[in-house]
Amino acid sequence: MAKIGRNTPCPCGSGLKYKKCCLQASEEAVAEPRTPRPCRWSLDEVNSMDTQEIIALLHKFGVPFEREQFFKDVDKHYSCSDLTKTWEKRYTIKAQGFDRDFVWMAIDVLWARLVPGKMNLEQLDSLIIQGYELLAERKSIAACDCWLLVWNTLKERFTQDMKDIQQAENEIFPNRESLLNMCQDLELELRNAGLHNSEYFDYRIQYCTEFMEFFPKSDNLLAHGMKRAIAESYFMLGEIDQAEKLFQALVEEFPDTVWSYIGWGDMYADKVDRAELDVQRAKKIYQMALGRGIEEESLVVHRIEDLDLGR
Repeated sequence: MAKIGRNTPCPCGSGLKYKKCCLQASEEAVAEPRTPRPCRWSLDEVNSMDTQEIIALLHKFGVPFEREQFFKDVDKHYSCSDLTKTWEKRYTIKAQGFDRDFVWMAIDVLWARLVPGKMNLEQLDSLIIQGYELLAERKSIAACDCWLLVWNTLKERFTQDMKDIQQAENEIFPNRESLLNMCQDLELELRNAGLHNSEYFDYRIQYCTEFMEFFPKSDNLLAHGMKRAIAESYFMLGEIDQAEKLFQALVEEFPDTVWSYIGWGDMYADKVDRAELDVQRAKKIYQMALGRGIEEESLVVHRIEDLDLGR
């Protein structure tokens, strides 16, 4: 790295002269060995530091941080852990002991502050966890918002070579929260959110449609759930004709799956805000499942019995 003049703009990108910015930290790094840190760093602690403090400490640890180079690095990486590995190969990292964690935490915090338009895998992982925490507080809409952001970010990286969501998880979201579980839970929670705000039924249709377009070879159970959710959402939005067509297609594609008939019949058997109660229609749909030797046929029988008893 070329010698930096005292009165030239600081390479960290602060806009200050070098002598007024990172020069002191660089000189201290040479003049004074850092006292070993007695405890681990936390992300909260690093995040409480201002940007210049973080950059100065990176300089002290042997990372000649420059914003322009950082932007280039972020553009080529998807995770803080991968960028940390690049820095460890490129620079002679002087951090020892507990201070070694500071480097990747600094990357995480500076990435969020300086490049907010590109989310890294660590941030997406945190959003998935945050979604489950919100669900525990019964905040379905907020949880869905977190997970939709994860989905909309990651789907830009899905390729035609990825046959199913598990393969996509292994290739672009490894060693994180389960992407498969999030995708399944998102479909379910978009329904709950839709009961409070019908706009989320539209989101559910879009999400499930995208999922099947990306992963048309999903296993039957997952594919059935997504297609049933689309049909159900159209029904809940009052688009009954479209919903009927999709439920008919569902029973034709999955004639031996009891939930094809239950999902369809339940639209008429359960009184909901956007559907008319039609016991006879529900019963007729349930009866379509009888005599096929379908596993769990008893579930349909119980529904028919409940209708006959007026329950």
